[in-house]
Amino acid sequence: MKPSNRRKLCRECFTECFEEDVHATIVKKNMFHDKDKICIAVSGGKDSSVLAHVLVHIKRKYNYKWDLFLLAIDEGIKGYRDDSLKIVFKLQEKYNLPLKVLKFEDIFTYTMDTVVSFIGKKNNCTVCGVFRRQAMERGALLFNATKLVTGHNADDLAETILMNMCRGDLEKLAKGVDSMSEMKMGTSEMEKAKFGACCGGECTGGEATAVEPGHRSPSSTGNPDALIGGPPSTHVESAPPEEEHTFFLPRLKPLMWCYEKEIVLYAFYKKLDYFSTECTYSPNSFRGNLRSFIKDLEMINPQFILNIIHSSEFFYHNSSRRKVLQVCTRCGVYTSNPVCKACLIVEGLRNYKDNSFLYANTKKKMKKNGEKRRIPIRYDPGTRVEGAKSDNNANVGGGAEAPA
Repeated sequence: MKPSNRRKLCRECFTECFEEDVHATIVKKNMFHDKDKICIAVSGGKDSSVLAHVLVHIKRKYNYKWDLFLLAIDEGIKGYRDDSLKIVFKLQEKYNLPLKVLKFEDIFTYTMDTVVSFIGKKNNCTVCGVFRRQAMERGALLFNATKLVTGHNADDLAETILMNMCRGDLEKLAKGVDSMSEMKMGTSEMEKAKFGACCGGECTGGEATAVEPGHRSPSSTGNPDALIGGPPSTHVESAPPEEEHTFFLPRLKPLMWCYEKEIVLYAFYKKLDYFSTECTYSPNSFRGNLRSFIKDLEMINPQFILNIIHSSEFFYHNSSRRKVLQVCTRCGVYTSNPVCKACLIVEGLRNYKDNSFLYANTKKKMKKNGEKRRIPIRYDPGTRVEGAKSDNNANVGGGAEAPA
């Protein structure tokens, strides 16, 4: 049965129908052209594994002149990403496609495990999403890719739309559903992104190449502030001259109309290997609540998922709110603000790390003096709150309440 419309199909008809649906989306949206260099973002999960298989199949079936590449991002989550990368390497061997693996630690100086140790499990998915998007764009540039494709499915888009609605983020609501978004860079910034993000050289053939930790190329050492995760600086880089060419990297979603259940069923019928373990930190995410809500809606009527996407698509085409892009003064990517979100997060993490001894001392006091204490913004052992009866119930600084 096809989950999106509950149409009964045999195994062969279902897999053929699924492949033709993806091909129809590619053709209708005019996603790819001959001689395109297509970078497939893979994680080892069901969506990216199915996407890689279907694109290879469509290319062979219709004799398209595409060049396909695989790109994986290692966020630095022990016990999760290191296991899923094993599936990624199997994909590379199966399809004999060039593969490159980029690490958060090498680009942003912090792994996600380190980030969570700083900020806790709340909002860590936001940080991971910002880092992943920029890492994928920089990795695609290493292949000189003309297109970057991701495995986002219809369920993912519906979750994102509802999340932006709940947050009142109309700008993201307007652009989040589009099947083709763009990353934009000036040519000098593009070179900086390619060689200044602590990445190794371009890989060739079917060889998988991981990034080299701590690598700095000669083109970037002259301006350490251009590196994400480099030392903080007040240096402001001038915008690219008007005559400079601009590089556009479209980000595409060929599976945007495919239901998650259809993808799982297709992977089962095709006997595709994929990593099915949930991320260590995702159970605490807000998206998980919306995912459960969407599953409940789907049981009532599967069309609800597509209706959510279509409603946001209508909003996108009728929205007049567009921010003018400008160059990030730190890393050179185009952004709607003077400093991109990734650079702001890295700077915040650096400041947090510099003051971490204050929080460590406070947590020791919390453990010693009581079950629950408030973590102060700034801890001063000599400071007492007016009206406090004892050290055990003193409320210092007015931070968030946290368990020992």
